[in-house]
Amino acid sequence: SSTQATVTWSAVTGGSPGEEVTEYNLCLIQGSDEVCTLVPADTLSYTFENLNPETEYTVRISAINAFGEGPSSPEANFTTVSLPSLSEVIVTVDSTSYEISWNEYVVPGATVEYYIVCFRRDQSSTECDKTVILPPSQLSYTISNDLGFGQYFVTVS
Repeated sequence: SSTQATVTWSAVTGGSPGEEVTEYNLCLIQGSDEVCTLVPADTLSYTFENLNPETEYTVRISAINAFGEGPSSPEANFTTVSLPSLSEVIVTVDSTSYEISWNEYVVPGATVEYYIVCFRRDQSSTECDKTVILPPSQLSYTISNDLGFGQYFVTVS
C-alpha cells in the first residue's frame, strides 16, 4: 500500500516460568525518526498507518518479559508504493452538474481502499481546490455547480 504496511512475526517461545513474553516492542524507523509501539504478547501482526508514499522504512521488533526487553530482531526494510494517478481530465462546469467516471484501478497483489478525486483550477498547482474521497466500488462522481462555473483539472488517484 502507499500509506500502510503490515508486519508479522513468529512468537518467541521457550524459557523458564516467569520468562514468558508479555509484549512486543515494534519500532518503525524512517530516516532519523523512530516511533515505537507496544503490542500484547498474543499479537503477532501490526499495521503501521499514515505512512508516506514512495518512502523507505525500517522495522525492528523486540520481545519484553518480566525481566525487561530482549535483543532486537534483525532490521527489515520496505518501501511504500507510489500513489498512482489514474487519469487527469479537464472538465468545464457550465450547467448544473457534470459526471466524471473512470475504470477500476487494478494492481496485482494490492487492494484499492478508496479513490481520491482532486479538483484544481490551476493545472500547475499541487493543492486541490476540492477533494472527494470515494469507496472503491464507486467509479464515478457527479460534479455539481457548488464548485462554481469554469474550467477544472481533475485527477483521480
